[in-house]
Amino acid sequence: MSQQYNKACKKIDKGRIGMASAYNKRLRDRVDVPLKEEFNSAFLVVKHKYLPLKTKDNSFQTLNRTIWTNSKAFKSGQREDDKCRFCGNTETMEHMYYLCQHYSNLQWELLASAVSVVVKKVNMNASNIYITYRNIIFNTPIKNLFHYVKDKDVNIMMAMLVHQICRKIYAFRTSSDETMDGEIHIVRRAAHLLETLQKMLSYLNYLKSGRWLSAIEAIETMIGHIENIISST
Repeated sequence: MSQQYNKACKKIDKGRIGMASAYNKRLRDRVDVPLKEEFNSAFLVVKHKYLPLKTKDNSFQTLNRTIWTNSKAFKSGQREDDKCRFCGNTETMEHMYYLCQHYSNLQWELLASAVSVVVKKVNMNASNIYITYRNIIFNTPIKNLFHYVKDKDVNIMMAMLVHQICRKIYAFRTSSDETMDGEIHIVRRAAHLLETLQKMLSYLNYLKSGRWLSAIEAIETMIGHIENIISST
């Protein structure tokens, strides 16, 4: 775990967490940022009851913008360029997590399509779900999800899933320096998402103890949707 993460946990335990310096850095860099209260609330992820420690640390570093990217490596003299290995654009944290049109942006579209299937099982006239950068970076609830799916456990599970996918995106990006030619094939991307969904399903079954049944049903619906995409491609 990072030292900053451990310090943040202690501050939250003592009720002394203040405005993170990352807020002003975002303003300085003209990166979109929510209201201060919403931004500070996002740091409560470090106390999330169900998230694995490594996922919480990844989410904490994301909020602090301390996640290592090719842009940071280039500025520190550890790389010859700052390019994303998937699309060739400058790899900032924001680009890596949700702006890359060859991988991360497509992953969130894929997740949104699966969540939309869950929502339409409740209300067939429901509008499609969209995953925004605030859902991804600042842990805000997915718009319209709670409107249609009132179950608290389903919404908790969806928030956990977003954190886990962020960690998966980062892990895939850092797994190799190989430059990819064109967008990552849909089958490979779907397989990445399917792996994360299956791990979440196993985790919820482990936690179950009389609850999470609705969340498990939602995950199984999403798994079926992604498996259909893989088999039909």
